[in-house]
Amino acid sequence: AGHLNQWAHAGMANVFDITAIEEVLATYFSAALSDGDDTVRVLNDRPKALPETYGDFAVVKVSGSVPDLRTHSEFSVTLSLFAKDIGVIKNGRRLSVLQQRALNACPVDLDPLFLCDYPRVAADSSDNFGFHWRIITFDAVAKIIIN
Repeated sequence: AGHLNQWAHAGMANVFDITAIEEVLATYFSAALSDGDDTVRVLNDRPKALPETYGDFAVVKVSGSVPDLRTHSEFSVTLSLFAKDIGVIKNGRRLSVLQQRALNACPVDLDPLFLCDYPRVAADSSDNFGFHWRIITFDAVAKIIIN
């Protein structure tokens, strides 16, 4: 997973590719949230519109900046779990299943990326598009790799 780091020689500072971090985490959480035929897509942005047949999904985002602290970088990662409503009713049981799968995958250790094993879970909310969502926030650390 060394591709998460890009060394910027001019300023001697690490420049982290936030999109690359989100893609690595999307792949990781897609596997963690899926179970057999129960596949959960993990995206790096919430689609504005979804086909009627679209099922549950998640969105992983790096929050804020990823500063270079010379030995490591600290930042936040948000995993938003979206469960399709049953009619107009929240599918709370499904959100709980997705949450448990996500938490069972912690701590995340994808050298050089590490997400702490003390995630914070926020209350559910409706997106007004036929889904309810639950947010899990992680503190993350990326180790600096000098090539």
